[in-house]
Amino acid sequence: MSYGQPGLGGFAPVPPTPRPSGAGGGGLPGLAVLMIVQLALQLGILIYEVDHLGAKYLQYAFGFGGEYHFAACGPFGPSDTMQCVALIVMIIAAFSGRRWVRGAVTVLLLINSYALGSELINIITQDNGWDSLTKPTTPMLWLTLDLIAQAVVGLVVALVVLATKSSGDRPAQPGYTPPFGGPQPAAAGHPVLPAARHPRRLPAPAGPAPGRPAVALRLPGSLTRGQTSRSSRKARALAQVRSAASSS
Repeated sequence: MSYGQPGLGGFAPVPPTPRPSGAGGGGLPGLAVLMIVQLALQLGILIYEVDHLGAKYLQYAFGFGGEYHFAACGPFGPSDTMQCVALIVMIIAAFSGRRWVRGAVTVLLLINSYALGSELINIITQDNGWDSLTKPTTPMLWLTLDLIAQAVVGLVVALVVLATKSSGDRPAQPGYTPPFGGPQPAAAGHPVLPAARHPRRLPAPAGPAPGRPAVALRLPGSLTRGQTSRSSRKARALAQVRSAASSS
């Protein structure tokens, strides 16, 4: 018994364990929940702006209108509309087990967090900047908290992706089946050929040792040449006696 190369008389290679493609791989359910939270925070600002500025604000939100005097900082603009569309697509993909969502949502929300964080810092560092973000409490404080929550969600998504990067299942290295494991299916693209069979050769009979006469072995029930000739004479004599008795 020997271990040969795959498909050349050895054991069939064990196919690698496929990586899980379900929604449970790589923390995708958690990322989907965070994206839903981010989408709700974005749509909350849009609903507030439409409620205070009218339905015509949707023209600006979709990129077809002019400038508006917004009711709070961080207006909902065309870039936010595209972000919401991207979030909806990635939420569906995350629940479908698409692992590319991990990198895409990390880049998208980190850029959003950086933009919101820099905007908030610039406003706070101005004179009476904090008052402009918190007064009146409704709506300014709640809208500011909404923006802060969006920035935090982007950071949490990045941490989740980093934490689940090494915890995903890795494919096993291809190997060979154990000698007593029985036949295994071959990996795709590697046909398994039958092992070469060598004809079994019987050992040649050993000759007599030098200086010793050859000894003939006789199996039980076999007759020698002398015994065969005597048996034939007896048979002929017996036949003659029987023929004489019958003629008389």
